[in-house]
Amino acid sequence: MELKDFERLSLTPGESKTVSFTLTPYELSVLNNRMDRVVEPGEFKIMVGGCSPSYKAGDRIKDSIGYKNESEGVNGSINYTQAFGADFDLSYAGSEENLVNKNKRIAVKIRNKGNLNDAGKVQMYVNGILSDEIHHYELDPEKEKTIYFDLDTNGNISFVTKYKILNIQL
Repeated sequence: MELKDFERLSLTPGESKTVSFTLTPYELSVLNNRMDRVVEPGEFKIMVGGCSPSYKAGDRIKDSIGYKNESEGVNGSINYTQAFGADFDLSYAGSEENLVNKNKRIAVKIRNKGNLNDAGKVQMYVNGILSDEIHHYELDPEKEKTIYFDLDTNGNISFVTKYKILNIQL
């Protein structure tokens, strides 16, 4: 159970107000056992009220959490039938010579083909040796970003993220 947003409303006795809010898949996401941000399919309980929901201790606390009456708060649920998660793809985006520094600048394009915002990192190996550069990125679904690395020598180049490897030969 997590508090997602908070706004205090003052009501006089007998007064009512309509409250609306949006919960995005990202706000319902969790980190799975591989430390990936995901939304797993299933039912999500939504509780809105002026105090913490009550619960009854037992084997299945999650089934007993909620408000007992509308004066405390309201209970609802949404059901996601689709999983949400990021899916980062790597592609080589070219290189250019830096005549002043006598090295190359090499580019890799990262694209999120998934349906959830997430963050990651990409590293470069040159001839099997990890370079000092580590680049972190965060991408919304269907967005891409080009990341540049400095390269001092040609050879076997590998760009590595958590689950993907892109190998090129320069």
